[in-house]
Amino acid sequence: NSFSYLRPCSPIWDTMSREKIRQHFRRFCYQEAEGPRGAYVRLQELCCQWLKFERHSKEQILELLILEQLLTILPAHIQSWVRECGPETCSQAVALAEDFLLRQEVAQSQESQVRPYGHLFLLFLK
Repeated sequence: NSFSYLRPCSPIWDTMSREKIRQHFRRFCYQEAEGPRGAYVRLQELCCQWLKFERHSKEQILELLILEQLLTILPAHIQSWVRECGPETCSQAVALAEDFLLRQEVAQSQESQVRPYGHLFLLFLK
């Protein structure tokens, strides 16, 4: 296990575990349950495990829901990079997405500055 260095009580472990439960909640299929009531009960269990109502305030739960939706609507290339960084709050996710876009702009700017002189370099090599 590549995560064996993490203790089950550590915040990182909790975040990883919560993410697995969230994914299970989102990917849960009706066929995994015994009828509508079974599906409802299982979704309720998964939701409670994910959002941990007994440990989180309404504001924290809202933050989790908005964070998930924000990550879902980001363009794929930004989304994968931000998810990789593992933000725990919306403000962290926004800062990471903005940083990604800024780095992309800087890279494009540097590329466009080098490009106009590229033909001179090729002439010099001939």
